[in-house]
Amino acid sequence: MQKNQISTNAATLAETLAETLRTYRSSAVANPLENPVQRLALDIGGRLGRGNLSRTDLGELTGLLTARAFDYRARHMRDYFGGIDPAADDAAIRALFEAQARDAAGNRIAFDMFRAKVERVLIGVVFTAHPTFGMSQELSDILAMLAADRDVAGAPLDDAARQALLDRAASARHGAPPGISLAMEEAQAERAIANAQDALARITVILLDVAAAIWPDDWHKLTPRMVSLATWVGYDIDGRSDISWTATLSARLLSAERQVARYLASVQDVIARLSATGQLNESADANLRLTESRLVLAQQVLTEDIAVLSTGDDVDNVRRFNRRLAESRSTRLIDIADLIQPLTRAIEAVPEAAERAALVRLRAAVTNLGLATAQPHMRLNASQIVNAIRHRVGLDNEGELAANRRAYLRTVNDLLDEATVDSVNFGSILAEPASARRLMMLIAQFVKYIDAANPVRFLIAECESPIIVLGALYFARRFGIDGDIDISPLFETPAALQNGHEIIDQALDNAHYRRYVQARGRLCIQMGFSDAGRYLGQVPASLAIERARVKLAEILVRHDLAGIEIVIFDTHGESIGRGAHPASFADRLDYAYPPHCRTVFARAGLSIRQEVSFQGGDGYVFFSHPALAYATMTRLLLRALESTPTVEDALYSDTDFSLEFFLKVKACNESLFENPDYGRLLGIFGNNLLPPTGSRVSRRQHESAGRSDAMHPSQLRAIPHNAALQQLGYLANSLTGIGRTISDDPDRFAQIFAGSERLRRCIGLAARAQGVSSLDAFAAYAAIFDPVGWLRQSAVQPGTARAEQMRRLATLLSGVGRHDVLNRLQQWFMEDALALDDALRAAGVAEMADCRPALELLHAIRIAAIQEIFLLITRIPRFSTQPDITIEDVVTELLHLDIEPAVAVLQSAFPAEIRQLGDMSFGEPASYMPGGDQSYASEHRGLFTPLLEYHAIVRQVSAAIVHYLGAVG
Repeated sequence: MQKNQISTNAATLAETLAETLRTYRSSAVANPLENPVQRLALDIGGRLGRGNLSRTDLGELTGLLTARAFDYRARHMRDYFGGIDPAADDAAIRALFEAQARDAAGNRIAFDMFRAKVERVLIGVVFTAHPTFGMSQELSDILAMLAADRDVAGAPLDDAARQALLDRAASARHGAPPGISLAMEEAQAERAIANAQDALARITVILLDVAAAIWPDDWHKLTPRMVSLATWVGYDIDGRSDISWTATLSARLLSAERQVARYLASVQDVIARLSATGQLNESADANLRLTESRLVLAQQVLTEDIAVLSTGDDVDNVRRFNRRLAESRSTRLIDIADLIQPLTRAIEAVPEAAERAALVRLRAAVTNLGLATAQPHMRLNASQIVNAIRHRVGLDNEGELAANRRAYLRTVNDLLDEATVDSVNFGSILAEPASARRLMMLIAQFVKYIDAANPVRFLIAECESPIIVLGALYFARRFGIDGDIDISPLFETPAALQNGHEIIDQALDNAHYRRYVQARGRLCIQMGFSDAGRYLGQVPASLAIERARVKLAEILVRHDLAGIEIVIFDTHGESIGRGAHPASFADRLDYAYPPHCRTVFARAGLSIRQEVSFQGGDGYVFFSHPALAYATMTRLLLRALESTPTVEDALYSDTDFSLEFFLKVKACNESLFENPDYGRLLGIFGNNLLPPTGSRVSRRQHESAGRSDAMHPSQLRAIPHNAALQQLGYLANSLTGIGRTISDDPDRFAQIFAGSERLRRCIGLAARAQGVSSLDAFAAYAAIFDPVGWLRQSAVQPGTARAEQMRRLATLLSGVGRHDVLNRLQQWFMEDALALDDALRAAGVAEMADCRPALELLHAIRIAAIQEIFLLITRIPRFSTQPDITIEDVVTELLHLDIEPAVAVLQSAFPAEIRQLGDMSFGEPASYMPGGDQSYASEHRGLFTPLLEYHAIVRQVSAAIVHYLGAVG
């Protein structure tokens, strides 16, 4: 069949099923006990059972619907920015800088005042990588072009070009690319970072143009920074043991090599242009040639470093590598001053304004980024700090920290009093068993041999005690890098969010830490929207993070630290459940860093640098096209430089309501997360609705990979937790408790809602989550496990083989007990959802999703495919128990949709082909030899292949759902 015929048939089927769903939805009004999604799933299953619909038809239909979902995602992303127009962004940036150059009366301010504004980092972008690589680089590029409405070269798309991109997307493989590796993630991150650097350079060009017009004699003295770039890809070892120290070192060397190459290309371009126009005078030539030679040598050295390191990490190779670095240290480019000085002299000597501006821009990049494409963010877990220091302080286990906090604080303080600097080499690292000490020593080597000028961020996940912060400081001092790293505790757990400000308060009571902060000139913390949403629910997590910020401001004022910079890094994903507001880019920024917090910090006289994350494949799309990267950087800078708003918000003036609202919603979420039924929901299909979407494992390191329904949210990482909710049709951690809480006093809620932008933004997030959720879909998944439902289906087609399979399946499922679990949760969710619907209607909040019908159609298709998989399970023949697996194990795997490994076992137990021995001279005759009629080819055709094909459809639907929701997990 030709491709266009396939498309026509799939489109006709899609419209037929969509119309059927609309009909079922209408009839459910008269009969509320009917579930339209379940009815449609049964309808599709019936067609499959009767042979009116084939697996091929279903696969083609799913492909078409996935392509439509991809188109929706691109359009939604374009709307999220409010449209993409680089020329309009140029104008906005120009107007911004012109406004910054003048006072309220419109008069030009002093050059030094303007210089102070633009030479400080105002906002930071951090490229992080967790399992959110849900599509190939090709699809990411197509998505970015469609969202930007521009081709690769930046030309606007016409209808034909747009359709050509959609056709490419329709024929591409959707879902996570196979074999995702850390190297692939690093490559995608570096690509995004390169576009971010280009966008920042474009902004700098406009800034210098504005400055040159206003201060023609001084503009070239500027070294603008404004936006920092950072990455933890390759440097994040929280919860993973697969990233060796040599891999991290290699990532750092590669980053330096790429950035040196970028600087070198810029210098050589300026030299070529000046030479061509005869503007290359003696002084400029000498300084530019000196800069060029230093960069050429640095690039050569780094390339050779990487080649030597790649030979292996055995003792001999590491010894050889270390000797190479030590012997070349005096000639290595380690301090950016060796570039800044000749560049500054060249800037003074170059007469031509355009080339001078190019060199000023290069100097700004060198100052801002140093010898790295982006600042490295090393991350490890608090438990790794505890393990490294516990013997020094007499600590048996992490649980003792809270009970004996004062004693341990005194002990750590004594260690800091006595700390002396130990020198290290790569042999020290090779021999060190503790990951925290190993990481600190590795940073010391970074500073010694790669980049001595720019700091490394040292992030500590799940930090719940000041002792952990002080322990990190102790190791930094031991290895001589306390002046080179910024220690940043991550507050994400309930205890940390509740007490994070106290952790900082107690740490600042320590004279060593206080002096460290003052010497660094900044205090760094990290707030985890993503994991906090898994513990508290997304809306209360956001409110808890806001409260922690306000408390932190009070503490810093009390400690008289108003003169230092406060760096707050907010980690979130691109999904609702992980803290990315769905309404617009502006809402995204104000949800993470509310205007009220900005006002509090401004009134306290505190200087704030806000950092935001763009995580994995979903986040990198924002930087997958130059126009998108420029739009992203523009919006970040516009927000960072706008005047601090005056906030009059009812949520803050009525503290009784805000506290009560927070506590009730938080309590509802905590009650849900501790409910064993919720744990079983997360484990019903585990991660098997989606293929692996990253190089990091989904479970925490200490968790068993055994197959079990019983789970707890803390056993899953935030991304697979949210992914499970997305794929089962109900975004519980973004919705739970809000409806119940509002229903306690709807009039008071309506009053506060009308006068609170902050509350409206929080409820807007929940409204979008409600819009893309479907309790009918959730109930239809529950019905898959209903033994009575299968028996009732068998009763209407008696005497058929399919009816017999349904009865066997009913017996099988009666021992599983999942239906009752899901039914209890369905009641919980429905009570909450109905209350939220009432509240949203009363408040006049429109549903923030127009894609629910499309989502419900996809859910119905996937439910039908899962039903077929379950029916196939009843036909699997028994086999002799193998040493490590039984038929019961295989069935359990199949019921969890862990299809590939289960089918692999079955294919081994039932081979499709009989072994051919060739030479038959065995020394005695045999009249019997197995033949073709003895093989299990029919089981492969009728069981194993259908299982795999239906599972492919299941995962294709998952990819389409991700497109509608805009992110994996």
